[in-house]
Amino acid sequence: MSNIDASTKILGFEYQKMVALIKCLDAKNNTVIHLECFGDVSDGDKSIEIKHSIYDKELYDTHIDFWKTLGNIIDNQNDFKDYNYFILHTTAKIRIGSIFENWNELSEVEKETKVLSVISNKTIKTYYDKVTSCNSVDLKSILKRFKIEDEQKNAREFYRDVLIDHPVITTSVPKNNIESFSCLLLGYISKKLIISNDYVWKIDKNEFQIDFQVYLKNFLIDDLIFPNIKVDPKTIIDKGYKFTAELKNIDYETKIANALNDYFRANINRIEMLKSRKSLAKSLDDFDEEILESFNDLKITFENKLGLSLFNNYKKDSRSFYDNHQEKISLKNDLVGVKSDTIKNYYPKGRTHNIIEEYDTSSWKLNKPK
Repeated sequence: MSNIDASTKILGFEYQKMVALIKCLDAKNNTVIHLECFGDVSDGDKSIEIKHSIYDKELYDTHIDFWKTLGNIIDNQNDFKDYNYFILHTTAKIRIGSIFENWNELSEVEKETKVLSVISNKTIKTYYDKVTSCNSVDLKSILKRFKIEDEQKNAREFYRDVLIDHPVITTSVPKNNIESFSCLLLGYISKKLIISNDYVWKIDKNEFQIDFQVYLKNFLIDDLIFPNIKVDPKTIIDKGYKFTAELKNIDYETKIANALNDYFRANINRIEMLKSRKSLAKSLDDFDEEILESFNDLKITFENKLGLSLFNNYKKDSRSFYDNHQEKISLKNDLVGVKSDTIKNYYPKGRTHNIIEEYDTSSWKLNKPK
């Protein structure tokens, strides 16, 4: 094997790692990404076979990449029974006039007819025989889920146009550190195999999220100083907001003026922080989610107490719930990326009112025990 052949083979593995990294960035929580297991890259829903070439190639009827991929799926049907997609991700271009033209628009019956019309050769015989020996029902089931993504960007283009331009990275990392951070994440992908006790190459999305934030701290500028925004109370008008209606519903009109002030100041603060640092978007969302969780937990506690009493004044108890929550939440200042000692207590209280406004199921009024 020439030096060029060895280099291009290694480049193929690096390309696979980049595709896996993109899957990690895009995956939902609780997803596990596998490499070299259930396909080159898989997430439990999609199994992706990755074929990379530095040359311009075409995908033709007897191309080994297609037949080997299909044959391996047939060999491992039990492992793949819950997968919704099998994807051949290739830098090659589908040849005009081949069985792969308009492949993704074909029905499973049309795909089966085209596949079985191919005349075998020595290169594909082993895999071709597996396909022709496969039960027609099983073959159609596989082909229905089999997609071809041709003309994909090569490694150099993928790195430049997809990886280092990924929105999760570009909105999190200062521009001059994007490439260094991206290369660190590629090293992270390799590390997951190196430290694996069972030599199964996998990345847990939940762990990835945590490690991503840890790595990110080394590339971020100093934490933002909280922009303490003040609003003239005379300019604030109650336009029939849900959160003010909630306060009226529990006979707490005396709290409305402060609630409006906190609500507007907090919303303006959020906008100003995002203007200063787009990378704070996730931290701000996480902050709100933590407030919602705290709100729901405390409400359950108060409602459980109601269930222990024979006589309840629901509006009075709801006002107690309001006071208790707002007092506790005002101390919350763990906003990642913002100096904690600069965060004013109106911000978490105002974001609570925003949650009441945005979520139909959130209410200050306590529910009667069932």
